[in-house]
Amino acid sequence: MLTKLFKYDFRGIGRMLFPFTLLVIAVAAVGCGAMIGTKFLSDLSIESTASLALGTALVMIAGAAALGVIAYAVLAFIAIFARFYKNFFTDEGYLTFTLPVKTHQLMFSKLFSAIIWALISGTVTLSLSFLMIGTASTPKEKLFTGELFASAAEFIKVVFNGAEPKMVIPTLICFAAQGLCTLCMVFLAITLGGNIARRAKVFASVGFYFALSSAVQTVMVVATVVVSTVAAKASFGRLLLDGMQAGDCYALLLSSIAAVYAAVAVVEFIITNSILKKHLNLA
Repeated sequence: MLTKLFKYDFRGIGRMLFPFTLLVIAVAAVGCGAMIGTKFLSDLSIESTASLALGTALVMIAGAAALGVIAYAVLAFIAIFARFYKNFFTDEGYLTFTLPVKTHQLMFSKLFSAIIWALISGTVTLSLSFLMIGTASTPKEKLFTGELFASAAEFIKVVFNGAEPKMVIPTLICFAAQGLCTLCMVFLAITLGGNIARRAKVFASVGFYFALSSAVQTVMVVATVVVSTVAAKASFGRLLLDGMQAGDCYALLLSSIAAVYAAVAVVEFIITNSILKKHLNLA
């Protein structure tokens, strides 16, 4: 049954996001074309009102395309959680909770579909961003060679600040755990806002999100301090760290932070499931 629920939720989000995914790819392609156009236009050295207007138009198109990519990322975020809110806290919720399934199955279905679409939209957004950055930074004579992808790869290296693979992997794991925690946090915020507020449930959910976000950040700061203190003061910690390089210590710290994020995500999921199961309010 979970598989059927997942297909239903995945397709439900996809009906909104898939057309916009195709659209943002087309928009990014137009933006890259505009960037290429500005490169060739600048080499023509034509000083006229028409060339100035054309150059301005191309720059504006490229800028609009960049904003379109950003807007797509925001839209994907909204679509994922709008699906959760609509299925559980609107009139559709009456139908949702009459299904012969457990509440945790509904939650897992929403979570899995949200993760998959977050990965898809994130990959599309990052790929298009790197492509546009590569197009902007590559000389025109090298645009149609491997130099374009080399420029994009160089930007990725800058993002990770030249980190070694053993440091990149824990960083990605930490990002993944933080993303999972954020998904569960928004689910919990929507559940609290939809269950407690009689009116303006969306605004209440936003308020709960900021409150939960502040609480989680406080927990993470405390956890980071505790982990660092224990590792520094414990005798076995000193023996362990004495034989470790700075990169290994960094990886250990990131792994600990990722574990805390994962634990917080589990707690958030359990609380959300408990509220939906025992204290649901569809009024």
